[in-house]
Amino acid sequence: MTQDNPWLKPEKITSELLSVEQLTEELIPESFGAWVIDIAKRMQCPLDYPFATVIVMCASIIGTRCAIRPKSKDSWQVVPNLWGGLVGSPSALKTPAIQEVTRMLTELETNKFNDFEDEQIQEDQESDLFPQVIWKTLRLSNPNGMFIPHGNILFF
Repeated sequence: MTQDNPWLKPEKITSELLSVEQLTEELIPESFGAWVIDIAKRMQCPLDYPFATVIVMCASIIGTRCAIRPKSKDSWQVVPNLWGGLVGSPSALKTPAIQEVTRMLTELETNKFNDFEDEQIQEDQESDLFPQVIWKTLRLSNPNGMFIPHGNILFF
């Protein structure tokens, strides 16, 4: 760098990747170890895929129940968000590894959604609008048909 030319000489840009330490079984906490290792061996994929998914899944389960207060004598708090992504070549079994790790969470979500739908149906049946809803549904499903209401029973 000289006084006439304040710019540094440009360096060559390369696409060389820095070396990264490989994830080994010893680096995985005991509580997840057997489960994650089992998934990786059965899927025949790198250990990184299921373990990265476990970390992000745990962060999503914790959600807003965990906050950080950067200042000890202040009420300001930050709720951390963790994002994750898997990088690998096509057909490297990224999606199956994610699905296997999140399977139990997906089942819990499906069960809760089904319970919610059952509760909604129960509430609809207990409300006064239920006969009107059925009548409208039957009319829409069979616009040319004939319906004869008789009390709480519909005859076709």
